[in-house]
Amino acid sequence: ITPYIKNNSILPETFPSAVIRVITKKNKWNQFIIDFYYFEIPLESNKVVNISPQGKYLPFFEFTYKEKIFIKEYFRKLNKLKSLKVCLYESKICHQRIGSIDIVAWDWIINDKGPILLEGNHSFGLTDIYYLKNI
Repeated sequence: ITPYIKNNSILPETFPSAVIRVITKKNKWNQFIIDFYYFEIPLESNKVVNISPQGKYLPFFEFTYKEKIFIKEYFRKLNKLKSLKVCLYESKICHQRIGSIDIVAWDWIINDKGPILLEGNHSFGLTDIYYLKNI
């Protein structure tokens, strides 16, 4: 059983904790690169919003004015954390260690001590990710 990991105290509180999902892939030159990353932020209304690095999100749900303000504020504070770059860098390093898998989704939580890797997934849905990547 994994203990509950709270987000960094600079971020607005959510339950469960927000996750940074980093997608790494092996390109045609066998280099490990960041394909995309986004933020999964839970809202009080039991919705989860996926936000691109540019602050865009898919309109799967109608968001209240309060939720839109929360999303904007969360995104602003999340991008100030230096640990975000660590998540991106370490995701590539982890993928290099595995080597044989073409694409991996890494899930991170940034707490007060820094980033914590939750898991790496080699089998995950890409549809929503590519919609989000191209808006």
